Amino acid sequence: MPSLYLPLALRSSLAAGLGAAALAFSAGGAAADCSGGKPCVTKVEPIPNRGGSIARFRVRVHWSSDCKYDKFHFQMGAREHSPTEVGRNRNQLCNRRSEVFLITNAPQGGRISVRVQGCESRLIGKDACTAFSAPVSAALISPQHSAACRNYANRAVGAVKLARNTDKCDPKTISGPRWSTSFDEHFRWCETAEPKTANFEDRERIRIMHACRVDAAKGPAGKPALSVRSQAGDTFFVNVSGFPPNVPIIIRLSGPGASIASVTVANNQRIVADAKGAVTVRLFGAQICKRGGGQVIFTAEDQDGRKSPPATAKCAP
Repeated sequence: MPSLYLPLALRSSLAAGLGAAALAFSAGGAAADCSGGKPCVTKVEPIPNRGGSIARFRVRVHWSSDCKYDKFHFQMGAREHSPTEVGRNRNQLCNRRSEVFLITNAPQGGRISVRVQGCESRLIGKDACTAFSAPVSAALISPQHSAACRNYANRAVGAVKLARNTDKCDPKTISGPRWSTSFDEHFRWCETAEPKTANFEDRERIRIMHACRVDAAKGPAGKPALSVRSQAGDTFFVNVSGFPPNVPIIIRLSGPGASIASVTVANNQRIVADAKGAVTVRLFGAQICKRGGGQVIFTAEDQDGRKSPPATAKCAP
């Protein structure tokens, strides 16, 4: 059976000599100390295959080493390979080597860790080899999944900032990994999470964030109320009170005389309650009344669904 990991250029020649092995994944790993020219992996880049390749993924491994090493062992997960001669491409600098490997048995979202060992060939006796470097890992995900996870991480960080800075959530309510401010932490978690689990996390952050906003907005709010004063059935002064301070207000309109269903802007400004939870809005018949006039029913509500009792006025014919 072929090996799980083979340099593309050597796959045919090495396949017969390497046995199959189970694929193991690392949860993470830091780049090795490259001081002194010791070989170390600097980056692992998964490259999903397209077009029905027998390998589901390719991985480009970048590593650095002193120029004296002419053979390298690569350890990926639990599999250690025989020395190969990859990296001898003279177009590559010693500290900027790279090679592509095939991975034939890895699930979407799994992680792979890679270590490297450098060897100096000896005419007599065993080759002189370094210890394996520290592992560097990467998730095996498609470009589409990667893009989705970037969007997820951006949404998560934005929600956390709103919850902390705008909605003033209790720190005890927004503690733990779900409320991390780190894009990378959310992105790495998303890489291996089921889509339904990531969607649940999105919904929970939004739900908790809005609950904090509602609690913060309650303040000294009383019972919502609305009254209307009409001038000749052509100008209407709508007085709203009893709402939380500084919340957007929607004026709802219904009845046979109403030409529109709602008003959110007056005098070119968003209708917002003042610091006492009140606001007065002037509306004109040409704006809200049908031709021929008729009764209009007014109500007010805020963005969280608190509603005033209705009040009525009549549009002039």
